[in-house]
Amino acid sequence: MTQPITVTLYAKTRGCQGCKLTARHLERQGTPFVELFVDQDPEAAQAVALLGYRSVPVVTAGDMHWSG
Repeated sequence: MTQPITVTLYAKTRGCQGCKLTARHLERQGTPFVELFVDQDPEAAQAVALLGYRSVPVVTAGDMHWSG
């Protein structure tokens, strides 16, 4: 049996319309996801930087990742 892929949304707590829209889209699709806030969690901010991104939203799903 395969393990489900964990989807993570890296976002900001305020001032990021794209973050809100991405979360809403994932919710409407019924995709379970974990939301981490880069402005409150230094490890989350570091994870985004290590992926090469300078802004959020960033979504990771398994070994795939994208922004926007």
